[in-house]
Amino acid sequence: MERISRLKRSLRPYAMALGFFLILGQPCFTLGRSETKDPAETAPALSAITDMAGRTVELRLPAQRIILASSRHLHEFAAVGGADVLDRICGWGSDLNLYDRDTYLTYEEAFPRIDDIPDIGYHYKGTFSLEMVIGLNPDVVVFPLWLESMDGIGDDIAKLAQAGIPVVYIDYNIDPFNNPVPSTKIIGRILGREDRAKEITDFYEAQVNLVRERLEKRTGPETSAYIEVGSKGPSEYGNSYSSAQGLGALIVKGGGSDIVDGMIEKSAPVNPEYLLQADPDVIIISGSYWTGNDTAMRLGYHADEASSRALLESFTERDGWQYLNAVKNKKVFSLFHGFSFRIYNFAGIQAVAAWLYPDLFRDVDPAANFREFHEKFMPVPYSGVWMTGLDD
Repeated sequence: MERISRLKRSLRPYAMALGFFLILGQPCFTLGRSETKDPAETAPALSAITDMAGRTVELRLPAQRIILASSRHLHEFAAVGGADVLDRICGWGSDLNLYDRDTYLTYEEAFPRIDDIPDIGYHYKGTFSLEMVIGLNPDVVVFPLWLESMDGIGDDIAKLAQAGIPVVYIDYNIDPFNNPVPSTKIIGRILGREDRAKEITDFYEAQVNLVRERLEKRTGPETSAYIEVGSKGPSEYGNSYSSAQGLGALIVKGGGSDIVDGMIEKSAPVNPEYLLQADPDVIIISGSYWTGNDTAMRLGYHADEASSRALLESFTERDGWQYLNAVKNKKVFSLFHGFSFRIYNFAGIQAVAAWLYPDLFRDVDPAANFREFHEKFMPVPYSGVWMTGLDD
């Protein structure tokens, strides 16, 4: 399967080019299904949505043809829309396949037709094709909010508006602990699945509130923590995050103090000497499926416990780490990298809180709560390892 997928991806640039010319001359197709908008049909009335950029956007709901500028929003759209949402995605960015390979493979195994969803390129890589998006004739294009500050985005939105195509911003990244709930409600409106979206946000808020209520009972000093992206493996320090962004914000949300605050503004590798001097109580390495580096920390759908623990152990063999209290006390953990910017980031918050304050969260099982969410809302089978540690 993997070998066939690599062959498909190697041919994709040529298929994109050919597909673009076909799109211009023929009705757009989605997953092999020929479809075009018939102006003679009675269209639903325009509805207004206030998106995560504060813009009021008018579009026809529910949307039947959707383009995801970031295909990693499949996590959220699949949770709200179920497997049927794949029949409504008529194009998407290339980032899921590039940066979240585990998820792409898992959905490909369950729904092979995702290989046929047109790839529109990706803004971050400079490959986004506005012409292809217009040719695909979507009802709406969904942008991640972080795109708003990128050069040229205003021009893209204006050109799409001229073509009668609305753009809606959602956000699970810039403000990952306040914006998931309203963003998920926006997805519910786009898909006509408001009730399902409410089920998800109710579950999410209950899990987050559990942590907040427990931390209100905490006494004593804050537990200090260091968090690092494990994509480079133990031989090279990956980025760490201040509490103002991404993974670093998880530490504060879990009730701890981030040792790189004041040293790193947003994200950068830590100075190893500073880390040894700061001597954090807890160390957390994020994991995912980062291709091209066998020593990278591995978590996700296709990870197994023994291999993931062995990879995590290898980080503790860095020079000087044997002197760190977190290593000596076996307070070294790993969590899925996406737990800082997906609709299920409550699992990351719970995991960090439980690692920082185990007595306070002794009866809370973050892995089980994530599995419950996954089995309740996601259209693919739960599998793999999403968090682990050297404490047991």
